Amino acid sequence: MTNTSYGYIIDPNDSTKRIDGVRLVIIDSKVTIEIPKKIHTLKFEILNGFFPNHNNVTFVGCSFYQLTSGAGRSEGVTKYKVEYMLSGICIKSLDELKFSKAFVNIPSLADFYGSTLINLSHTDDEMIVRIQEPQEIGITDIDNFSLSLSIGNKIYGEPGALNIQEVCDLKIAVTDNTILLHDFFKIIERFQSFLLLVLNYSPNITEIVFYRDDHFSFYGEEKSFIPIQLTTNFHNMDYKNNLIIGELKYSDVENELSKMLFHWYNNKNLHISIDLITEKVYNKDLSRENYFLNSCFAIEIFHRRIVGGTEYPDDVFKEKLEIICNSIEDEKFVSLVNNRLQFANEYSFRKRLKDFKEDFAKILPETCEIKGFISKIVDTRNYLVHRGSDGNTFKEIDLYYASKYIESILIINCLKIINCPDWMINKSFTCTKNSLEQLYNLNNFLQTKICEKS
Repeated sequence: MTNTSYGYIIDPNDSTKRIDGVRLVIIDSKVTIEIPKKIHTLKFEILNGFFPNHNNVTFVGCSFYQLTSGAGRSEGVTKYKVEYMLSGICIKSLDELKFSKAFVNIPSLADFYGSTLINLSHTDDEMIVRIQEPQEIGITDIDNFSLSLSIGNKIYGEPGALNIQEVCDLKIAVTDNTILLHDFFKIIERFQSFLLLVLNYSPNITEIVFYRDDHFSFYGEEKSFIPIQLTTNFHNMDYKNNLIIGELKYSDVENELSKMLFHWYNNKNLHISIDLITEKVYNKDLSRENYFLNSCFAIEIFHRRIVGGTEYPDDVFKEKLEIICNSIEDEKFVSLVNNRLQFANEYSFRKRLKDFKEDFAKILPETCEIKGFISKIVDTRNYLVHRGSDGNTFKEIDLYYASKYIESILIINCLKIINCPDWMINKSFTCTKNSLEQLYNLNNFLQTKICEKS
C-alpha cells in the first residue's frame, strides 16, 4: 500500500527557512522523502517538517540514496530513506527522543487474552450490542517501567454498517520520568521474544503510538495528551507455530505471568542465547548451516552463563598454569602457552551438551542413541567452523532437525530458568518430542518420494 503527500521540512542548513514541495512516500511502512533541492549531506540524524495528513513530523535516521538531475530551472531532487517517522510532534535532537508511554498493537494479543468486551443479545425484532468499558490489566513491573494489557475496541462507521474491532495492546508505562526511543524498542523486542518462544503467538506488530507527559493540548478545560504515531518497517515475519508448546491463553498463565516476565527481562544471561535463536525468525536468508551454528552457539553460551562449571576450581587451574609457565625460560613461548591455555579450564562443547543428556532423552525418538547424536552435533559444528572432515556430520534435512532439537532443549531450559510451572515444562517435553518426530518422518518420506521420481 502506497501513501503520498506533500509538505515542507525545516531547512537543515538554516533553521529560519523551510523547503516546500517535499514529497513524502510511504510504501508498506517504509518511508522516503524527496526534497526538490540538491543536498550533498549523506545522512541527517533528525529532520522536522509538516505534512497535512500527519501534522508535525519528525524524521529520524535519514540516509541519502538517490539524486536526480533537474530539467530546465529545476535544481533536481534529493531522496532519503527514513528509519523512523514520528507524526504529531517536532523533536529537535536525538537526546530529546524520549517518551513516557507506548501502546503497541500486536494482533495476536487479542487471541491470547481470549475474553471479549462485546456482548450480543437478541429480541424478537432487534439485536442489542453492549460494549463494556475498556480494561487495563497489569502483567508485571520491571525496574523503571510496567507492562499492561490494554483491552478496548475501535469502531468504524460506513454507510449502512458499523464495524467494531476488538484490540488488545501492550502498554508500556515508564514509572520514572521518560526513556529514549531505542530503550522502548529493547523493551518491545524482549516482549516479542517472550510472546514467540514462551506463549507461542505471533510477535508481529501493526502499530506503535507514543505519549509524552509534556505533549498535550486542551479541549475547553480538559487536558488531552497528543498521540505520537510511529511509522517504520517493523520487520514482521511469516509466523509459524513454535513446536515447543501449544498456544497458551491468558487464563492458563495468569498467576505465573508476572513472575515469568520479570525473570525474562531481568536475567540478562539469557538474552544473548535468546537473540541467537530468534534471529532465524527475522532473517529469512539465514542458511541451514548458520541456523545450526546459531543453535550451537546459543546453547553453549547458555551453559557457560547459566549452568557454569570448570574442569578445575579457578584458583587451582591458575596455580597449575603458573607452574607450567615458570618452568619455561623462553618468554615468547610463555606468551604462546598463556594465550593457548587461556580457556583450557572451560568445559568443551561436548561436555556441555552431555549436561543436557537427560533433556535430549526426553525429546529424541526412542531409536536415537543419545551419545551418538551428541557426538554428531559436535563433529558437525567442528566441520562447519574449521572445514575439516565431514564424515560424521548432519546434512540437508537432518542438519535442520538437529538445529531444531538443540533449539528446543535451549528453550525448555529457558522456561525452567524463568520459573515456568512444572506443567508447562512437562508439556513442552511432550509436545516437542511428538511434533518433531512426526514432522521429521513426514519430510523424510516426502524427500524419499521426490528422489525416487527423479
